[in-house]
Order: sequence, then C-alpha cells, then structure tokens
Amino acid sequence: MTNGFGKHGRLVSWSKYAAVAVTLTGLAVLAGWWALDEAGQRGLVLGAGTALLVQLAAFGLLVMQARGTPAFLGAWAAGSFLRLLAVGGVFLVLLLQEAFDPLVTLLVMVGLLFVLLLLESWWIRETANGPTNARERR
Repeated sequence: MTNGFGKHGRLVSWSKYAAVAVTLTGLAVLAGWWALDEAGQRGLVLGAGTALLVQLAAFGLLVMQARGTPAFLGAWAAGSFLRLLAVGGVFLVLLLQEAFDPLVTLLVMVGLLFVLLLLESWWIRETANGPTNARERR
C-alpha cells in the first residue's frame, strides 16, 4: 500500500527528520556535557542515544502510513508503546548498573523524547505525509 508519498518521498522525509533530530540531540548532549561528572556524562549519552534511536524508529513507523487511516493510528500507537517500553527498559538497566547517573539518564531520555515527539507532530503536519485519508489515495 502506498500513501501517495512514494517510497522515495517517505525516505526523504524520514532522512530530513533524522538529520534535524540528530542535530537537536547533539546540541542537547553538548549543552549538558560540561556540567556533568563522568557518571552523568555516561547517563547523558545513554539517555540521548536511546531517545534518538527509539524516536527515529517510531517516526519511521508513522511516516510509512497515510494520515487519517487506521494504519496511521496503529503506527502512532505502536510508536507510543515503543517509547514506553524504551523508558521502562532503560529504567531496569539503571537498577542493575551503577555506571550511569539514573536521574540524568532518565531526565535526558524523557526530555528528548518529548522534544522529538513535538518535532514529529510538527513535521507530519507540515510535510502533509501523503493523503489524509483513503478516499484521497484513489
């Protein structure tokens, strides 16, 4: 099933979003790096890296679907569940490890997921991610 955006268009949209997301994540890491001790820096990298990878995967699921369709809603729900699982998984890792500052790790991860989710919402709206419903696909 195509969303009218075409495979190339979806890949271009995802790639542009990824470039912006990587830039924002890099800026966040640079901004926080100098204020943290070694455990905080490790937590910063873990939280930021995990948030970026999870968000890019969630956005990839979403951009593959046409807006206003059940598949789009399913991709949105799957992305939300993926984010929830990632935060829970990192929390469990932090319970078993002392190498990372847990507060920094979780705050950075959740904060970046929030910012990147806001960017995702804006991106989907502004790029019009293909037709808005099944009727427009015909």
